[in-house]
Amino acid sequence: MLPYKKDNQGPEPDHSSENLEQKRDRERRQRGQRRSWLPTVVFLSFHALLLFLGVVYLIPWIQKKLHEPSRPAPGPVEPAAVEPVSPPEPTPPSPPPSAPAVVAPPPVVKAPVPFPPPDSTEQISKLIAVARKGIKGKVLVVRQDGGGHKTIGEAVKAASDGDVIEIADSGTYNETVVIRGKKNILLRAAKDAKPIIDVANRQAFCIRALSAPGLIVQGISCSRAKDTALSISGGCERAIVAENLAEHSNFGIRATSANVAILANVCGDNRVGIAVEQGPQSVIIDNVAVSSEFWGIKIARSPGTILVNNIVNIARGEEGIKVSLSDNSMILHNTVSTAYKALIRVERSDGVTVMNNILVRCGKAALSFGPTVKRAVCDYNLIDGTDFMGYWGAKQYNVMETWRNATGHDIHSIHDPPQLVDDDADFRLLPDSPARGKASDGTDLGVSWDQSGLRRLDHVLKNEKAGPPGKKKAD
Repeated sequence: MLPYKKDNQGPEPDHSSENLEQKRDRERRQRGQRRSWLPTVVFLSFHALLLFLGVVYLIPWIQKKLHEPSRPAPGPVEPAAVEPVSPPEPTPPSPPPSAPAVVAPPPVVKAPVPFPPPDSTEQISKLIAVARKGIKGKVLVVRQDGGGHKTIGEAVKAASDGDVIEIADSGTYNETVVIRGKKNILLRAAKDAKPIIDVANRQAFCIRALSAPGLIVQGISCSRAKDTALSISGGCERAIVAENLAEHSNFGIRATSANVAILANVCGDNRVGIAVEQGPQSVIIDNVAVSSEFWGIKIARSPGTILVNNIVNIARGEEGIKVSLSDNSMILHNTVSTAYKALIRVERSDGVTVMNNILVRCGKAALSFGPTVKRAVCDYNLIDGTDFMGYWGAKQYNVMETWRNATGHDIHSIHDPPQLVDDDADFRLLPDSPARGKASDGTDLGVSWDQSGLRRLDHVLKNEKAGPPGKKKAD
């Protein structure tokens, strides 16, 4: 083995007189000199990787947290009849000290519940009667003062397939109600009763249903769940969620089953108002979603889902209605107001119909179609109050005419103020509103107070699915 020799070190030393142990010690020192650069390279590479991760991920995350509006601590809310209220004065959050200069989202405000949407009680009663036709079961009464089961959980445990669980008082129940493996259960509030399930942020759910096909939940207030106030999980096909209040939770109402009907509910002060995920062929009709932190209504992996006659006024959230991975879904006759990013966002979904809606007040765009959207029908909408008209893929369009020419959308749409009774609290149209009679079927744009979404549904399916003629794809 040749001895290690550095450049310009002079002649090699004579090692002929050293013994075996000295030779081995010298060779070890020479190998150590050769490997001395490895720890330095490893050290520098590790710190370079940390610096890269900090720049790419950590700094944007810190900036987002610095400018994220604080979420007000929810408190118990007594359900009451929805009445017109005056909107609260928005209070802008205090800016963080020495924060980087970025565009901050709108101030946190709690949107008032708008004037009640059409009264669909009669239609819901007929729908429930049809859904339970031929189902005979006993009625289990729940009352905290006796006269039946004292907790809802007790009644659920005693129930069999097809039974009715009726909460006969307006008490507050601090329990999670789990309905699992039972078919055609009807859980409802008795007439004139307004029961509340409030888990006070100590449990994940107020009501959770699993493998309960044909379940109906009606007329119950659910509040302060860590995860979801009213959860319809897998195996709950044909479930109906009607006339409930879901608030102060991560999700207000969340369904992950097919053919679910979400009807005439009020969802307020949640991170997400209503979510349907992996729930194809579901319907979301006559609901109100207000003060959501992220989305008012979110549809994901649920092709063929229909949204009709809903009010979305999230006040501070990112997007009013978001549809992703849900081909051939329909967004019809909704009134969507006040979102930070987009009022309606469609991504990774083809064949989506967006028609007869009123879209007002958005920080960035009224309409946003993601880069992978190839086919869509978007027309007969009223659009107002946005900085930009919309996005088709990565292209931004600032005015209606440019949007029409480039995408072929909204040929018959209107770009004028909708003239509502109250932009925050009462979304009914004034007599001279430009939205009157301008829908594709000759009715008013946006939410209708003359007839509920349930009355409109047959007409929607028969006459509006094809949409208007014209181009459907941007160049």
